[in-house]
Amino acid sequence: PCTVLDISSTGLSLETKNGSPASGLPDTITVYIPNENVQYDSTVIRRDGNQAGVKFTAPPRMVAKQPKRLVKQAPQKKSMIRSMFGK
Repeated sequence: PCTVLDISSTGLSLETKNGSPASGLPDTITVYIPNENVQYDSTVIRRDGNQAGVKFTAPPRMVAKQPKRLVKQAPQKKSMIRSMFGK
């Protein structure tokens, strides 16, 4: 699991949990934002300690179920996501 630190229309920065290094993330990931039921196909473009920069490679998709891999959304970013997607 990870926490979203910052998000924009083109990507996001995240922090891995439990001291896991971001170097353990695969190059291609699917990011799931649980509060919005939105999923992004993404590429990891930067790794630094337990933080990573991620670029979205496709438009967001609404999903019905939670995927196995989870990226948690930081509470202060909820309003930004809502404004981006009109929710």
